[in-house]
Amino acid sequence: MDASRIAAAQLSTPPLSAGVGREASSSAPEVPFSQHVKNALQEANLQLNEAETQARDLAQGKGDIVEAMLALSKAELSLRNVVTLRNRVMEAYQEVMRLQL
Repeated sequence: MDASRIAAAQLSTPPLSAGVGREASSSAPEVPFSQHVKNALQEANLQLNEAETQARDLAQGKGDIVEAMLALSKAELSLRNVVTLRNRVMEAYQEVMRLQL
């Protein structure tokens, strides 16, 4: 995901305290967390596929090295974001499992 999409997602996501003590506004449909994760994974997959296509074209002598390097950099950033998301989700899961009920 590029920085502009991340910034747009952060702006469109209400803070956690927005729904506390009052009803959430019904004007904007709420998107579940799982949908955000699914979108992030799909975006990362698209970036990786594009980078692979650019690298293949470059190896065949058809592509542009600048475009290939740009696609590879975007794919690397997307993959790092997905790995970071996975790590944070696993940390949260482990924290919940440590709670004593």
